[in-house]
Amino acid sequence: MVGFLLHLPVPTPPDACGITYMAVKKSHRRRGLGSTMMREAIARYPNVELIFPVKEVSFYQQMGVQVIDAENTQVVMNTTSENTPGLMGIVNADQILHSPQAKKIHAQLVGRLGIKMMANAEKQLQREAASYVHTRLATH
Repeated sequence: MVGFLLHLPVPTPPDACGITYMAVKKSHRRRGLGSTMMREAIARYPNVELIFPVKEVSFYQQMGVQVIDAENTQVVMNTTSENTPGLMGIVNADQILHSPQAKKIHAQLVGRLGIKMMANAEKQLQREAASYVHTRLATH
């Protein structure tokens, strides 16, 4: 496998879904695989919503996805100009976040950077996402 796109359908409306994760193996990037997966998802579900970091926005904008809001440290995007109505299934990441591997990485970062710097970094990411969305929505 060289890539995948994980989406969760929204029961109402039936043409909506949320993209929860997409990845392409590093050795196969910049060959159009991500674009192809997104085009296929949009063809199947014209109302696609996703949430990604600011640095990923330009890729999804090329697919016709619009910036509509900020959520915590992420930018909310949709193929329409508003949030997807209806409820999307939620991926529970608690098992991942509380896994021994994640705890080890977090402890290493706290040990290297300190808890205060980690908290400040998250706040900075939140401000960056909110500022980016505010600027984008003000210019459109």
